[in-house]
This record gives sequence, structure tokens and C-alpha cells, in this order.
Amino acid sequence: SETTNEGFATVDMLEKLSSILPTPEEAEMLRAYHGDLTLLRPIERRLLPLALMKRPQFRIKAMITFLTFPDQ
Repeated sequence: SETTNEGFATVDMLEKLSSILPTPEEAEMLRAYHGDLTLLRPIERRLLPLALMKRPQFRIKAMITFLTFPDQ
């Protein structure tokens, strides 16, 4: 579904993001890395903010709920 709020992600984008979240083990490895970020692979650099976020899966689910909740 393409439900969107101006300036906000779509449900499809959030669902795709949810499907690529780092596993707990991957997130821990990324959080433990304190070296030069340019030495990380591009995908690791993109996943790092998600690894640093607390409970990203719940935040994404909340955003999807917000976008799909009917206006009253």
C-alpha cells in the first residue's frame, strides 16, 4: 500500500526497511565497531543508524500504524 503523509515515508518503504533490519547479532557487531566508518561496506554504513536505534522494529511498526490508522 502507498499510504503516505506529506514529508513522511510510505507504508511500503517502512515495510521494506523493516525487512532489512540488522539481526541482534549484526546490530551488536556494528555497535561494537569504533574504527574508521569509511572502512565499513556501504550496506554496513547504512545499517549503522538502525543498529544504534533502540527497538527499531517497534518504531517502524508504530509509524506503519500511524500511516494506516483511519482519520477521524
